[in-house]
Amino acid sequence: MIRNQKGVTLIELLAALTILSLMGGIIWGVFFQGNKFSQNSVSKNNIQQEANILIMNLKKIHQTSKEYTISSSGCAVTVNATKLDSTTQYFEFKNTKLCISLDRTGYIQPGNQDLTLNVTIYELMNPKNTVTVETILYRLKDGVIY
Repeated sequence: MIRNQKGVTLIELLAALTILSLMGGIIWGVFFQGNKFSQNSVSKNNIQQEANILIMNLKKIHQTSKEYTISSSGCAVTVNATKLDSTTQYFEFKNTKLCISLDRTGYIQPGNQDLTLNVTIYELMNPKNTVTVETILYRLKDGVIY
């Protein structure tokens, strides 16, 4: 018999594979958790940008219209505006991946009132990913904000 055998036994090999697979599973889980967190952050950033664009457009409509009607239904916001030169314009704000809603709708006369508005936007595929922005639509009058 050969007494001086060098090599790895089956038990040592199984123990090494078990430890390696446990470490691989932990690393794999951490990687996917980080990846999911990153995707949620990017998605929230995109939703915030969409909210900023909507608010910017609503402010422009508020500041350049004599009157308008704003409505929010079916994940979209629509505005029928009468401009200062009495022409009418129709605006629709929607996104196929997002649901947009406002807390206030109806007839608005910008010359008489400022409008406090909450804009809520969430992803259709992940409703937990929600952004709500509170803003005030105002109009400059004689160089003074009312």
